[in-house]
Amino acid sequence: MDLKQVSVVASKVARGRWFVVFICFLIMSLAGGTYIFGIYSEAIKTVLGYDQETLTTLGFFKDLGGNVGIVSGLINEIAPPWVVLGIGAIMNITGYLMIWLSVTQRIAQPKPWQMYLYICIGANSQTFANTGALVTCVKNFPQSRGSVLGILKGFVELANMRKQNLVSAAPPDMEITMAAMKLSAKVKPNRKRTRRAHKISEIPAWKSVQGASKRRATSPSHKLLACGCGISVRIPVGEIYKFPRPLMFTIVLLIGCIGHVFIAFALPGSLYVASIAIGLSFGAQWPVLLAIISELFGLKHYATLFNFGAAASPLGSYILSVKVAGALYDKEARKQQQNLVSASSTSRILLQAAQAPAPSHSKLTCTGQDCFRLTFIIMTAVSLFGALISGILVIRTRNFYRSDIYARFRAEAEKPVDDKDMPRNIANGDIQKQNKLNVESIA
Repeated sequence: MDLKQVSVVASKVARGRWFVVFICFLIMSLAGGTYIFGIYSEAIKTVLGYDQETLTTLGFFKDLGGNVGIVSGLINEIAPPWVVLGIGAIMNITGYLMIWLSVTQRIAQPKPWQMYLYICIGANSQTFANTGALVTCVKNFPQSRGSVLGILKGFVELANMRKQNLVSAAPPDMEITMAAMKLSAKVKPNRKRTRRAHKISEIPAWKSVQGASKRRATSPSHKLLACGCGISVRIPVGEIYKFPRPLMFTIVLLIGCIGHVFIAFALPGSLYVASIAIGLSFGAQWPVLLAIISELFGLKHYATLFNFGAAASPLGSYILSVKVAGALYDKEARKQQQNLVSASSTSRILLQAAQAPAPSHSKLTCTGQDCFRLTFIIMTAVSLFGALISGILVIRTRNFYRSDIYARFRAEAEKPVDDKDMPRNIANGDIQKQNKLNVESIA
């Protein structure tokens, strides 16, 4: 095979939708800085002197930025994916660089609201990566949207597991700085259609690598929990057996309830079972939920609807993490410290010290199974309520899922297409418009 033939083959590969999937895998594996917040949160708490409630508030703004991606969805409606990904890369570098400069004390210590702003900007870049990669792949593979969503979201989790391993293996005094990697891969439209008119989407991919703390990562138990969260298992029973996806979502929530109960009561060996249960539940929730949105509302405005579905997460995160978990943790920590002082009191002076004001926030630490027991009981109740609501959705959509909801996509795929139907020359600015018109014809 001569050089000319090799270039022809390489050109066909680069213009195919499978190459788009490969690029999206790279984007998603480099995204997901919000998932490794536990690695550097302890460094933030120690260096900046935050208490648990302030740290959980910081986590709320992380979730707020990482889930509210309506802006990225609207931009994706009017601009090609490379614009969305480019904006996300800039936001990623800006937000996480400021956090790194603050933790390493290279700049003056910022106020809490400034840290909230930094992490919100950095985390919001993840929504741009999700929109540019996930939405593109779902539109290119509408019949396999559940598998596509599960695999891509799984890549985020698995890549972050690797980041945690790298940080754990680093020397304690080693500073792991943030890097920014720019992936640029341009996929041009085919002049000849093969099977589907909407199968090609132009996608120069830009995404930056999230930073990590210079401290050692977490304990083995936390790694096990991360491994569980990194697994996103999805079986295509919806397409094969017409199994309603809302029912699958209900089952996933119930699995998470089991994990919360195991952690709340700290049964022997329960951490391992709970880690797997919560990890599988968390990993499966997003692919199933996003697939439900695409099936019920179609793909015409999926980029916007996709981000609307994730916008509810910060509200639950703020209530459960800040107002419930953070407040109960600090309360239990103060109780433990007061009990410790009272138990060791041998004089009136020590008894008076036990009634002194609470210690500084930087030294407020809680140990034992009582720290989060009530928190996980509350989370179990909330998950059960969510499963009940999902059950109502199962009843409302049972007739819809009994029908062949993918028949239109199979008909479009089997429809013969002539080369003359495809425009010979499409300007770069018109590629996204052409792709949307093709999707509208079947959605």
